Amino acid sequence: MRLAWDAECLYVAFEFQDSDVIEEGDADQLQQQRTGDVAELFLKPVGASWYWEFHATPRSRHSAFFFPSRGRAGLPSNFDYQLALETGARVEGTLNEWSDKDQGWTVEFVIPLRELTVQGHPFDPQSGYRVLAARYNYARILPAPELSSAPRLPRTAFHDHDHYGILLFQDPSNVVGTTPRPSSANQKKL
Repeated sequence: MRLAWDAECLYVAFEFQDSDVIEEGDADQLQQQRTGDVAELFLKPVGASWYWEFHATPRSRHSAFFFPSRGRAGLPSNFDYQLALETGARVEGTLNEWSDKDQGWTVEFVIPLRELTVQGHPFDPQSGYRVLAARYNYARILPAPELSSAPRLPRTAFHDHDHYGILLFQDPSNVVGTTPRPSSANQKKL
């Protein structure tokens, strides 16, 4: 997973090795983990009770959920959240064909920063955010769906934000071994 940001958006890219790419969902704003392979990003401002869960799928379907707190997680209002989320995906293989072998899939999505700051918590190097990247992986060769995350959690509970990582912002000019591209001068690497 890679993250970048500019004054308007957070950009997220996932790349997965996957021998059986699956997605049976046909709409946005579903609980995509119930319809096949999904990339998930959780973001939580440090010191706040609220957080977001974003989904992106191999068919470029997406969902965004807002939770005022863990104590309100799972309520119907969490899933009615509306956000102008953009996604794009590419499958290396044959989507939903269980009898062949796929190579994997990639997905990118764009999150407007105005959504992350609407509650009054800024999105910048001084603001503090916790982050979790998660995956649901379905496959014919697995005994059950495989769930994974970064950072690794002590137990598979993606809403356990006490164990999320801390999002560190870096100026691309200070990253060893990289040279900022003139066309992306306004983007900052996370």
